[in-house]
Amino acid sequence: MKRPREGRIWKNRSLDTRDSSSWNGDDEDGGRNRDPIPLDLTLEILARLPVKSLTRFRSVSKLWASIIHGRDFINSFVVNPWNQPRLLFVFQYCKKWFIFSSPQNMNMEEISSSRATFHMSCPEDRPWFPHSGSVYGLICCGLPPSFVVLNPSTGQSIRLPKVKSRRLGIKKYLGYDPIVHQHKVLCMSVCLSNRWGESFVAGEFQVLTLGARKLSWRMIECSVPHYPEKDHYCSEYDGICINGVVYYQARSQKYNGISMIMSFDVGSEKFSFIKPPEGIDFHLFHLILINYKGKLAKICCGSDIDLWVLEDAEKHEWSRKIHVPSPSWGYPIRKSIKYHIVTVNDEGEIVFAPRYLNHPLRVIYYNLERNTVRKVEIKGIAGDEFRLQDQDKSRRFNLTTLANHTESMMPL
Repeated sequence: MKRPREGRIWKNRSLDTRDSSSWNGDDEDGGRNRDPIPLDLTLEILARLPVKSLTRFRSVSKLWASIIHGRDFINSFVVNPWNQPRLLFVFQYCKKWFIFSSPQNMNMEEISSSRATFHMSCPEDRPWFPHSGSVYGLICCGLPPSFVVLNPSTGQSIRLPKVKSRRLGIKKYLGYDPIVHQHKVLCMSVCLSNRWGESFVAGEFQVLTLGARKLSWRMIECSVPHYPEKDHYCSEYDGICINGVVYYQARSQKYNGISMIMSFDVGSEKFSFIKPPEGIDFHLFHLILINYKGKLAKICCGSDIDLWVLEDAEKHEWSRKIHVPSPSWGYPIRKSIKYHIVTVNDEGEIVFAPRYLNHPLRVIYYNLERNTVRKVEIKGIAGDEFRLQDQDKSRRFNLTTLANHTESMMPL
């Protein structure tokens, strides 16, 4: 049997396997026969289970509890090949916030369905609205100066210390360092650079490390004067973390106000910037930052759809992978009030999610190269299963969809 790519959970194990026995029924004397399960097989089984099952199985034995609580297993679980990416649906209804998810990579049938998994709900008065994507199983929610980091799989959350700033505008980004397996929250304040409002500038750059003995914000330096941009059409515009680097859209007066990409290395906590392709002004397009096969990519939407992939950040080298006309059913995408782009999956399909909680709730997959469309109905959220009453169907409930969410056992 082929093992997962991340093999750390199989290494340096000196646990006593005598506790890993399973009962195989009663024998003729009224006793029970022990049928020991090899440790490697136990690890293989646990790695394939969802988080809800792992939470219950911690009480099976001391061995299982020690494995599931072990740092090696927790770090490897979020990236193992059986932990497939999911779409995370977040919405507010009946004075509560609800979080569901469904598989991101569906079957290739033209019309299909999938039943959503319920994760958790929380009171309306708490700041649970997410403003950035899922990062290795965690999401960062809330409004400044109070933020909350949430693990939808376990239902755990932690309220971060208030950000100390003299400015009103505060931006945040969640990142993850895969080398030391550590989440960090990057925060910056934004204000006018002068009293006439000629330009904006970001300052007071602060970082908080999750898992530290005492949670606190600490100041860091940024040598690139800039200010982050915001697109109200897509939350992913607020930043994305890929291979230990947080990317977000920004502008800089120092570089003639061009639209560029800022990068923040989560491990070294250093900033740098990436220029757009020569002759291309990203500011003229509706942009979505995505993870395209492990690389940063940007979807530029106008009368056409362009997919630009970052090949070399240091040399500012981009390649245009796809250039096709916008589909007639979504033209122009920037003006669409029904759907928005959330990601591009491994099959090269653009994934469109609805902006509102509709019944039926459908996710659309558009293949750029073949110009084909698939529709997947997400069951178990809208409709009778979720008790959307007839009088509520005329109301619009905003729906936030986060792509590439993976389950995590990370404790908070």
